[in-house]
Amino acid sequence: MEVLPPNYGGVERRLRCSDNQFTGNLRISRTLTVLSSTFSIEGGTFQALNMAVGDGDWSGGIVRQTQGEGNVTDQLTVTGVGSYLLMAGKLNANSIVIKSHGDFLVNAAELVTQMLQVDGQASCGQGGGKVTAAEINVKAGRLYDKGSGLLVTTSGAGGGGTIDNAGGTWQHTGYWLSEGTFKNGGGARLELTEFDKDIDSSIIDNVGEMLVSVNVSLINGAEIRNSGLVELRGDIGLTGGGDWTFRNRAGGALRKSEGDGRSTVHGEYRDEGGTIEVQRGVLEVGGKLYTAAGAGMRVLGPGTLVSTGAHAFGGGGGVTIEDARFVLDGTGTGYDEATGAEATILLHGSTTTLSGTGTTTAKVFAQFGTTVAPGGTDGAMGRLTVGAAEFNNASKLRVRLVSPSDGGFDQLVVTRDNALKI
Repeated sequence: MEVLPPNYGGVERRLRCSDNQFTGNLRISRTLTVLSSTFSIEGGTFQALNMAVGDGDWSGGIVRQTQGEGNVTDQLTVTGVGSYLLMAGKLNANSIVIKSHGDFLVNAAELVTQMLQVDGQASCGQGGGKVTAAEINVKAGRLYDKGSGLLVTTSGAGGGGTIDNAGGTWQHTGYWLSEGTFKNGGGARLELTEFDKDIDSSIIDNVGEMLVSVNVSLINGAEIRNSGLVELRGDIGLTGGGDWTFRNRAGGALRKSEGDGRSTVHGEYRDEGGTIEVQRGVLEVGGKLYTAAGAGMRVLGPGTLVSTGAHAFGGGGGVTIEDARFVLDGTGTGYDEATGAEATILLHGSTTTLSGTGTTTAKVFAQFGTTVAPGGTDGAMGRLTVGAAEFNNASKLRVRLVSPSDGGFDQLVVTRDNALKI
């Protein structure tokens, strides 16, 4: 270990390490630099204004912390082919920059920082323990959790790169996600909590669990790609206008689990063989609702799904409603006259009801004691228009008849010839 005196050779005071083991207390007033060597921290405390591991593109160094607590009051930089292995203990750093081919690994330890930045071909990995960062900026490279660690972000994350949560828990209590790809793998959990959030120009690729308990505004082409579970925990909304997409893939589920009021998904909802579960209250899908051709969307109750915007149900597929209420108030298609491809709204389960005042060219197939009840959700009389309708197996058509002066009557209108079977 070499300590350079103040202004030695015209440079700032530094401590340079060459394969040292450190167990005591150390305070560096300027910069601790580790070059082409290993610095092992096995206990005690150390403090430095700045810390640098590696230098340039291919110069390396290794810091291995197995115990103790470190404090870097300004910036910790890992660059070249340098590595910081935080195996145990705790590290506090105001700012951490990992660049070039640098690597930072947190395993069964705790890391606290205001800014964590990853750039170049660098990587920051978490195999356990806890990382708390006010802001994460992944410009390039990769930030990943390969184990069962906990990542907490209290302000925002983004930068254009990828945050890959393969198997841990990410609690985002901050305000924004911007210009990034956020992967949530099978067995992983992403929690959007505490404050309402903006998701801007980003992709969330969810295979695990995405738990949402606040309002989220998605803008500028943001997209949720779901083949796991997205759960709305309360009367909250995924909103932002028509320039964002929720893509529910085969095996994916969008679930409203809490709140007896109304939750909203106002954007472009594309179902590719997924499921919507409304366990409580009302879930409203506004904007646009699409189902892929040949891929049916399942709706599970006992709550209510409301479609208020435009819809397009793909031929050979459609929607299956199981022990839920489906209110169709929007206008759209479900039949291709040129090919004859037809989508079906299939009602299944004795507590299932189709109602609303919308229009579709799809076919309604009511069976097993289900009910078709045209009219508005507020109890007003109304007209429901469908392309075709078939009733069997004790299914019911319920219309209310009163005098015109009292508000008229409910109507079920079937638009195609010879397309009504009762």
